Amino acid sequence: MVENYMKCRTLRRRYLLLKTDAIIENRDILSAMWRIVGPDTRLKIVCSEGSFVILRLDNRSFESLRKRMGVPFTIKCGDICMHSLAASGTIRGAKKNIKSEMHC
Repeated sequence: MVENYMKCRTLRRRYLLLKTDAIIENRDILSAMWRIVGPDTRLKIVCSEGSFVILRLDNRSFESLRKRMGVPFTIKCGDICMHSLAASGTIRGAKKNIKSEMHC
């Protein structure tokens, strides 16, 4: 058995919390993100609650997104804007951020 096993840092997942100005379709969110980080990036929408979206991406893609756009960032998708609110290493952490944003 291997001791001190640790996942590869570049393949770890990050969860990005986005808030949209209006309800937007998932495919539009993904296409807007793929335009920024590249089409070969593995993106998945994990949760969508009203105007909040949790997007999963790997750590390498997150770092390139952060270098390119800065944090926090805003993406225009047609007439609708998406704003990044927080990044987390777990879905639970991202959902806690949704709850804290709803109370503001």
